[in-house]
Amino acid sequence: MKRITGNEYQPGHSFGNAAEVTQSATRGGAISAMVLVVLLILSGVLASQVKRVLSERRQSRNEMAYLQAERLADAGMLLAMEQLSKDPNWPGTTWELPAGTIDQTNSARVSIVVSSSSTASGALTGAGALTGAGDQVTTEPAVVDDERPLSASDGEAEIRVVALYPANLQTPYQVTRTRRWLNE
Repeated sequence: MKRITGNEYQPGHSFGNAAEVTQSATRGGAISAMVLVVLLILSGVLASQVKRVLSERRQSRNEMAYLQAERLADAGMLLAMEQLSKDPNWPGTTWELPAGTIDQTNSARVSIVVSSSSTASGALTGAGALTGAGDQVTTEPAVVDDERPLSASDGEAEIRVVALYPANLQTPYQVTRTRRWLNE
């Protein structure tokens, strides 16, 4: 007698009827469709999370740049007050910070103007009010109601500091500080 292996045809053996084969194929198709739907949902959730993370990163970078512009404006004001205490006739300067000084890719510019004109406004009393839209933000100083004209003979001057950071971009953040200086 010849032994039958699994690869040979066996007469009288049935591989299942057509209903069993169709039901098995239908189950496999339904499972594939469910897996595809779950993968689509997961990819949508993943895409929204990536978008959120990138948005938060951009927001954080923008806040850091704005805070850096504020620090530069404050440093410019301190520099102006120090220079005016040494030389009351100091006219101001423009302070250029090349890329690599603060950040590897961003440069900065701080313009300091000292004037003793009759159009100068009152002294800065606080941090100022924030105005602006989008990526360009400026600060307007809060001023005292003292609007009398300044003159060089009075030893008074107005210091105006404008900081731009990052100055190498098309729309840098701009922070302006204005203060009345009394040279006593």
